[in-house]
This record gives sequence, C-alpha cells and structure tokens, in this order.
Amino acid sequence: MFRICSPLLYCLFFLSSSSFSLKFNIIPLGSRLGINSRSRCLAVSSEHQVDVISESKSIPSLTLNPPRRIGVVIEPTPFTHVSGYSNRFKEMFKFLGKAGDACEIVTVDDNKEIKAPTSINKYTINNINGFRFPFYKDICLSFDLKGSIYKHFNKFKPDMIHCSAPGFIVFQTTRTAKTLDI
Repeated sequence: MFRICSPLLYCLFFLSSSSFSLKFNIIPLGSRLGINSRSRCLAVSSEHQVDVISESKSIPSLTLNPPRRIGVVIEPTPFTHVSGYSNRFKEMFKFLGKAGDACEIVTVDDNKEIKAPTSINKYTINNINGFRFPFYKDICLSFDLKGSIYKHFNKFKPDMIHCSAPGFIVFQTTRTAKTLDI
C-alpha cells in the first residue's frame, strides 16, 4: 500500500482509474494538539481500492487549548517575496493569531535592497544577518554565531520553538532550546 498526499495526484489517479471499481471509505484523521489536520490523503492498495482519508465533520475550536508562547525560527526569510513558501507561513501566523498564541519570529535576511517587514499580523519579526553562497545567491543562511536566537528567546520565554530551515541555524536553535530548557 502506498499513500498519495497531493490533491493534484489524487485527481490524476482518480481520473485515470475510472475503469476500476473503487470503494471509498471516509476515515477521520486523528488530531494533533487538539486541531484536526486539513490535508487529505489517498491510500491505494494493489486491488485498486481507494480509501479517502479526510477530517471529521466537526472541527474543534482553535481556542480548545490554552494560548501558547511559540518561538519561530525561519531560514531563509519568507517575508520579502511572494511564493508558496511565504504563503505557508502567512497562513500559519493567521491561525496562530486566531488561536490566541503569542509568537516571536527570528528569520535570516541580509537583503539591503528590499526593506524586510518588522511584523506580520501582530507578531514581531527579528531579522538576523546571514551569508549567501557564491554560486547560489538566492538563499540566505546563517550560523548565528552571535547568539541572536538565544537573546530573542531568552527575553520572550517561549513554551515551544518551531524551526523551519534547510541549513545550519537548526543547530543553534537546538542549543538554544536545550539551554532555555524548552
């Protein structure tokens, strides 16, 4: 059995398999942190039976859990351009705001041409300096050798830290979380 978790692949499989007899079972997804996932997955077996997994009819309130203090580390910055990457974080902060959570955002940006925003929704964005690779200048990464993440989060005192990074800042974020006992 394998899983297809893309709506586009789901549609392509569904349209291409019209000659098969399909059996649909709606299975509610388990919730994580009290909030049901909004994604849909398609499970396909070798007998060409399809199970569509979706959220249950009743979506729990965003205020089901008490508000949290969340430290967010993002590398590279999604706030100076428009893309699916930036939309992902804008939606995340929109729903964190609806849930009443407090956030402090630390992101890597060294772009002097575009003025980076200092807040999104009601959350503060702290930009730290980084470096660019000589042959791939589109991505800005950081080692955070100055300890900026620690300074921001020591002052903010988050309950949890969410780090989204392809690079080296993960190590400094992990060290900060261990030092602050998060």
